[in-house]
Amino acid sequence: MKNNKGFISMAIVYSFFIIFVAVAGLIIANYTHNRILIHEMNKDIKDELSAAGNARLARFTNILKNGNMEQNTAWSLSDSSISYTNQQYASYSRSLQLAVPSVSKTVTITQNISANIVPGHAYYLGMKAYSPLSATGTNSSIALKQTSSGSTYPFPNLTTFVSLQSWQTIGSIVTIPSSIANNNNWQLVITETNKTGSPLYIDDLVLIDLTAATGSTIPPLEWLKANISYFEGTALYNRTYDGNHLTSY
Repeated sequence: MKNNKGFISMAIVYSFFIIFVAVAGLIIANYTHNRILIHEMNKDIKDELSAAGNARLARFTNILKNGNMEQNTAWSLSDSSISYTNQQYASYSRSLQLAVPSVSKTVTITQNISANIVPGHAYYLGMKAYSPLSATGTNSSIALKQTSSGSTYPFPNLTTFVSLQSWQTIGSIVTIPSSIANNNNWQLVITETNKTGSPLYIDDLVLIDLTAATGSTIPPLEWLKANISYFEGTALYNRTYDGNHLTSY
């Protein structure tokens, strides 16, 4: 009679091996499936948190280039009486000086705007200004100009800069009429006419599309002047406000 004990033993070993491989395969497959589920859950959670976070953020973009006057770029100066000077604001090294040499002369500073100025949107212009001595006869204007039509849209209440004994933040909001044609041919134009006395220094200009940043609820001008300091590119502000207030993010 043949001895089958060896064969039986090997069959048992192979059976356990097959069972082990099958169990291991099930464990690996289950682990992979769980990883996919967890990844999808994490993605859903991240998307929900991101959407909630984005709803709380206002993304302000400074449309202007070289608003701190540190480079000889972006601005076109109409006269030699306009110059970059070391009468700087804060820690920056330069500001822009407007010194009208006679009461019968007008000087302008312009910048071509590469971003689209959108009809119906409100725009905030903020800047620092300084005119240390008395100045008379000032007739200033800061406006957005649509170069294709020649139409200008002045920022209100920025017509005089008289005796600013220290650097001050000035600002204004203008809303572009929704009825005009939509195109990219725009400039910011700063004009100074008939100024006698000390020069006017300007620095840290920001131009922001408020409608694009905050929707139909526009932050008040005083809040913007108090909270929006100079930046380049984009800055995020937290929408923890009741319709009128934002806090820095």
